[in-house]
Amino acid sequence: MTIIERSIEIRRVPAEVFTAITDLARLPDWATIVVETHDLPNRPLQNGAAFRQTIRVAGRALECDWRVAER
Repeated sequence: MTIIERSIEIRRVPAEVFTAITDLARLPDWATIVVETHDLPNRPLQNGAAFRQTIRVAGRALECDWRVAER
């Protein structure tokens, strides 16, 4: 499994940030490669929750399947 890590400073209350980044319907608003999210699970996200997304990489649309492995 590949692990990608990155950090950024956001001057907001941590709970607001967590709510925003775990709202999968809003993913295309801030993740520039995300075109659309599909089959979204109920919130809050739990272990085993799954969804699909369409991303655009190098000009090509790709479908990705995601599953929460650990929360």
